[in-house]
Amino acid sequence: MENFGKKLCCAVLFVLILLPLLPGSGLAATGNDKIVIMLDPGHGGGSIGTAAGDIGEKVMTLRLATLIRERLQENGNFAVYMTRETDTDVSLPQRAVLADRVNADLLISIHFDGSPNPGDRGVTAYTSVFDQWALVELGADICNGLSAATGLSSNGVRQKHDTNGYYWNEAFQWDAKDKSLGTLSDYYGIPTWCAKFGIPSMIMEHGFFSNDGDRARIFADGTLERMADAEAQAIIRYYTGHTHTYGEAEQDFPSNCMFTGKISSRCVRCGHRQNVQSLAPAPDRHYWEITDQAAASCGVDGYTQYTCRITSNLNEKGYPAENHTWRETIPAPTEHEYVQTEHDPAGHGHDGYAVYRCTNCASSFRETEKGEPHTYEFVEHTEPSCTQAGGNVYQCTACGDTYTDGTPAPGHTFDPDGEIYIAPGCDTPGCRRQVCTVCGYMEEETIEATGHIFAEEEVQAAPACTTDGLQIKKCTVCAGIKKKILPATGHVWDEEKIEKAPGIFYSGKRVAVCKNGCGAARETLLHPRILTEGVWYVVAAAALAWAAALGLLIYMRCRGRKNFSGKKRSISALPEDSAEKGNK
Repeated sequence: MENFGKKLCCAVLFVLILLPLLPGSGLAATGNDKIVIMLDPGHGGGSIGTAAGDIGEKVMTLRLATLIRERLQENGNFAVYMTRETDTDVSLPQRAVLADRVNADLLISIHFDGSPNPGDRGVTAYTSVFDQWALVELGADICNGLSAATGLSSNGVRQKHDTNGYYWNEAFQWDAKDKSLGTLSDYYGIPTWCAKFGIPSMIMEHGFFSNDGDRARIFADGTLERMADAEAQAIIRYYTGHTHTYGEAEQDFPSNCMFTGKISSRCVRCGHRQNVQSLAPAPDRHYWEITDQAAASCGVDGYTQYTCRITSNLNEKGYPAENHTWRETIPAPTEHEYVQTEHDPAGHGHDGYAVYRCTNCASSFRETEKGEPHTYEFVEHTEPSCTQAGGNVYQCTACGDTYTDGTPAPGHTFDPDGEIYIAPGCDTPGCRRQVCTVCGYMEEETIEATGHIFAEEEVQAAPACTTDGLQIKKCTVCAGIKKKILPATGHVWDEEKIEKAPGIFYSGKRVAVCKNGCGAARETLLHPRILTEGVWYVVAAAALAWAAALGLLIYMRCRGRKNFSGKKRSISALPEDSAEKGNK
């Protein structure tokens, strides 16, 4: 009995030593530290997600998440929370914030898939593109477990970089449209927002509502329970199937103007956190980006408008936050800084100028440079003419430039009574002439011809069958006429009549007479019937020839039979000895 007790104690001790090393043993990592799982039932409220008939995705995700929570809680090593337990819509940032509040080791967002392509099917895991928050191994294990439990195919683990130009800023642990950062952010919202709080995450798609085969399996009795079993077991294996080894405390995410950062020690194998502590708050640590600016000009201040990327990003995604902004004023220059942009130097007889523009604004001004004036002397006096000004003529003694200071040219003087007018004709132009009474200049204006005014058309000769007619118009003003040829009408033939019928060997004739009464006739030759009907004559002749030949043949055969009978009689009368010779 004593030996049995010793052996029992040794066995219990042995089991206690090996139990932590057994896969899936379910022991807590360190003391009473729980592994914190945040389950996120996708969609909710006004966000239905994909649908199968009257059942929306949001209903199925809540049912499945509840089942997974029950199985993890039964294990005893997990503290399980949910982003929603009712039909409410939770924003993407809020889901990550809720996970951060409970110091989650993992956030799994539960979904069902849909696609316009009915051939798309299977379960899929989507995780972060960044290694420190990616869960490739766990995602693959969940996909394989779901496939084995339900018969759904597995698409494995997928990662996708952002396609809208957002890059990852390591210092702020945030994303922005800044290509200089170099590394594209995550495409999907859950991995993106969880990475900002240093939480590993995954989106699990549990088959396609849009695929007939997947939909039948998903809604079969007991499928959700089998999914929950497979998914919970994969999570349990991942977090409890090894001895946890924790590294040095490291920053999970930095403090900023909206959130207080955290620091923790993580298991080097599964990432389970312990000793999670808050960092010092940093309400003044903003992630500034330029959203508007204007250059300063003379008399007008410029500015640069800054908006905090953190608060603007939260507001864009439906998380209530007051935007942090500030404006940097760029003082206007106190004085214009002008530079010369144009210059035309002054010279003899003309002024010059220079244009100056401010380098800070659009202000400009023009300066005039006085040139050397002309020195004019009186040269002569001239009387004005109709077209030339008169007066005193002055000339510059330096350059020879002249000008006249006197009476302007008065222009021509025409006498209305002396006007000559020639009226225009139908096809000849007229004119109006005036002569200046001072200089004799003649001014002439041409008046266009009026054109003929023709009366009604008159037919001088009607057109005939083969001759053209003539139509004329006479001008009512002059003797002019306008001719028009009326083309010949051509014959209009009556119905043809046979004048002479054709014979077998001679031609006939058919005649048509013009209806217009011009006496013209059109004859048509009718060929001999031997040419048109000859084939029948040939046939008749051939038939007669054949009949004659047949009669002759019958006649000859009849005569032949009579001759053949006489020969038989002469043969039978041959002598006996001759017949015997023939038979041998």
